[in-house]
Amino acid sequence: MAKHVSFVVLNWQQPQLTINCLNSLLAQKTKNIRLSIVLVDNGSADNSLSLFKKHFSSNKSVTLVSNDKNLGYVQGNNIGLKTALLGRPDYVVIL
Repeated sequence: MAKHVSFVVLNWQQPQLTINCLNSLLAQKTKNIRLSIVLVDNGSADNSLSLFKKHFSSNKSVTLVSNDKNLGYVQGNNIGLKTALLGRPDYVVIL
């Protein structure tokens, strides 16, 4: 049975780097893993959110969380972790 691995990816005003990261994760072909991604935008003031919606809104493996302001690394990841745990994964990886 495939293990469910949830990745938490935190973004702040680096949309292209984050899009590249998610595309790499989504391209993995390991048969024993069911992948999900929680993408947390940490209050970016650029076009990050609109780019993420454009690239990933139709992908059911990606959950987008948007913070109203930058909550910092720890709090941003904690929000992502709480969201990831709702899907009851076997493992969570914070990138």
